[in-house]
Amino acid sequence: SMVLNGNDLYISDGDTGEIIKLDITDATPTTSTVVLAGISTPTALALNESDLYISAINASKIIKTDITDPSPTSTDVVTGIMASKFLLNDNNLIISEYFQNNVSKIDITDTVPTLTNVLTNVNSPSGLAINGNDLYISKFNENKISKIDITDPTLTLTDVVTGLNGPNSLFLNGNELYISERSGDKISKIDITDPSPTLVDVVTGLNGP
Repeated sequence: SMVLNGNDLYISDGDTGEIIKLDITDATPTTSTVVLAGISTPTALALNESDLYISAINASKIIKTDITDPSPTSTDVVTGIMASKFLLNDNNLIISEYFQNNVSKIDITDTVPTLTNVLTNVNSPSGLAINGNDLYISKFNENKISKIDITDPTLTLTDVVTGLNGPNSLFLNGNELYISERSGDKISKIDITDPSPTLVDVVTGLNGP
């Protein structure tokens, strides 16, 4: 995962177990700084002011670190969870649990955050994006994007677009929802204001984005 803070791009390196950062104003970035090391396979990242939230997926926990600390250390936020992706919405960290087929959340303002289920029995939830009250969820194994209205007490999933090829991460820019199709080796997009959106290829020929 990656998250941008000013000119600093923070990157989770699952192979080395590190969070690194680089300066995006450098025309040819050649050096990176290790922010935090010794993490058991860091995946998802989210930034709230100076707190960087990290999924240590193989340790089944979410940790955080203060990026303004000259010698950053990690603190456990919640344990017993394999968070594939997550995003911040107000004070809630919304989490996709790919291996448990759940979407859950925690309130990061709680002294001891408690994991709460948002949706259960969701097949292979991966990427998340939010637009107003609509939470978009990529369902990797079902090759589709679905959504829920998070204010609706019934939390009913509605299909948005099907026919994808391993939809992984999501990114929303205005009305355009960008989708990394990991098994399709491409990035595609849809217009979320279209009641029957058509997939448009943005870039192809990638390697498992």
